[in-house]
Amino acid sequence: MSTGQLYTWRKQMLATAMAGFGPVAVVQEPPPPALPAPPAVPAAMEAAGSLEIVLPSGASIRVTGAVDAVTQIMVLVH
Repeated sequence: MSTGQLYTWRKQMLATAMAGFGPVAVVQEPPPPALPAPPAVPAAMEAAGSLEIVLPSGASIRVTGAVDAVTQIMVLVH
């Protein structure tokens, strides 16, 4: 390969490249979707429950007692 070939390729590429700038539109980011409403749970079921998360490192987080659906969703989403 010669240096002349490189310059020829560069010249061909620049000849087909877009000249100038293209139009750009800046728009606002849409708001995040709202969390769904938690389903109705009978009071007897709310008292008994637990949530346990085991991380890849082996550490675990356990919450016992009343764990509502919104808390579960927030923990799982983040």
